Amino acid sequence: LGVLAVGQTLLLVAGQLDLSVGAGVSFISIVGAKMIEGGSSTGAVTLVMLVVGAAIGLLVGLVVAITRVQPFILTLGLLGVLAGLALIISSNEPIVTGLTFSTLSLEELGPIPVPAVIFGGLCVLGAVVLRLTRLGRNAYAIGSNEEAAYISGVPTGLTKVWLYTLNGLLVGLAAIMLIARLGAGDPRAGLGLELEVVTAVVLGGATLSGGRGTMLGSFLGVFVLGLISN
Repeated sequence: LGVLAVGQTLLLVAGQLDLSVGAGVSFISIVGAKMIEGGSSTGAVTLVMLVVGAAIGLLVGLVVAITRVQPFILTLGLLGVLAGLALIISSNEPIVTGLTFSTLSLEELGPIPVPAVIFGGLCVLGAVVLRLTRLGRNAYAIGSNEEAAYISGVPTGLTKVWLYTLNGLLVGLAAIMLIARLGAGDPRAGLGLELEVVTAVVLGGATLSGGRGTMLGSFLGVFVLGLISN
């Protein structure tokens, strides 16, 4: 949830949205589990899962930028496609992966679990991107007023492509962490996760209309949801 919230924050700041992240996590986890089942190395599985996630994000970004279709409609349709593919490839059953990636779930750095370290590190990187890079400033500009940003010379289309690609890369990482946690690729594990992600980010201060949002706020939103869930 935390890893996906980082990517969703980048999108919401720019007034964009991705409702396919839950199905994407399920689909990519199945792809990785199939590779592990076939005897592929951990490094190869990791690379493929990250590349598949980034490729899906890149495709969505290109379609949004070129056709100007509403991201809500596009990613809602993609959710159904990815969820269906996950069920077909896995024959509607979890694929056991054993202790592959178990370090991401079981190990600790001092008193802090590795997943928490990854989440915290990504929040810091996301904050740097939003506050200290041209991509982040462009995202805020597009979210505040896309037409004004375009007239001012902001490459709105290219910015959206980059944001969706980064979000897709984080979906791939979330899928790896899901396999580490479950010890399997589960076609239904990401069900409903997209709504939790949007809830956490909006709870942290972002708006669906764009122009607002911080990584600190999203961090606190994920923390509150996790606390309530526990």
